[in-house]
Amino acid sequence: MNRQRNPRTFLSPEQRAAVDRRGHLYEVSIDAEQEHLLSWDIPIGDDAAGRALLAGIEPELRANLEELLDEAGFNPELDVLTGKELYQILQKWASEEALPGVETVGDNLKQDAALYLQKKGVRGIIYPDQLSRGSDGSGTRNIVVFDDALITIVARDGQAIVRPELARAEADADGAKLVEACKL
Repeated sequence: MNRQRNPRTFLSPEQRAAVDRRGHLYEVSIDAEQEHLLSWDIPIGDDAAGRALLAGIEPELRANLEELLDEAGFNPELDVLTGKELYQILQKWASEEALPGVETVGDNLKQDAALYLQKKGVRGIIYPDQLSRGSDGSGTRNIVVFDDALITIVARDGQAIVRPELARAEADADGAKLVEACKL
């Protein structure tokens, strides 16, 4: 007699618990238009959010960032930087001096840079998902939002949410940490 055994019997109690835990898929609405999302991997001069950001950068900060780039041997024109590169140079600057209008939050340079971008009207960043990178740009995108108040959960596991404010609390209670996982 050929008896099949349940593969779960070979798992430790901790492993069985991990298998039993089930995540949830949330569909969200983000209160941000494309022109408020900084493209991560295209030149900011070619991006609506990037152009608006460049127009609003304080002249003194702009000159300092350009000098920093020039001293490092890079093209000092900010509009040729990608969103990622601008974000990184803002972090570098924040490590040496405070960004205008940003209360330093300690040693979290990423958060300082994100707060500066947010103050300049950038609501988040957008980038191609892993399977869409290198494609013709027609793939899907990931979005990181700087302010969780811009996110409304509209469905969980394909089921519409009648009261989105309860869904946010439930998502956090479930351990989904939808917003926390995306924070920079």
